[in-house]
Amino acid sequence: MASLLSVLGLAFCLVAVQACVKPDCDNVDCGTCGNACCSLNVTIDMPPKKVYDAMVASLKEGGPDKRYTFVGSYDMSSDNITAKYTMESIHTTMVHHYNDRSEERF
Repeated sequence: MASLLSVLGLAFCLVAVQACVKPDCDNVDCGTCGNACCSLNVTIDMPPKKVYDAMVASLKEGGPDKRYTFVGSYDMSSDNITAKYTMESIHTTMVHHYNDRSEERF
């Protein structure tokens, strides 16, 4: 469980490090997806349910930087689809000016 939380912490930190810290943000988004579109693929050698449970618990507590808001999660494991779990969160940037919506699938 400790290694899972370390991996989750690293994933959240990668997102947090990229948060805009200058007043107008130094990473311009030209709207190539209609809004910001980023993707991160991570391989974790654990059952998806364990990863899902750990991430939901972390997000409900504000995530590693306490600037995450848990929006909701969905257990789709009984459906005949590749993604078994999905969750949504909102991350407030360091300057508390921007909110980034995130969706994770397992």
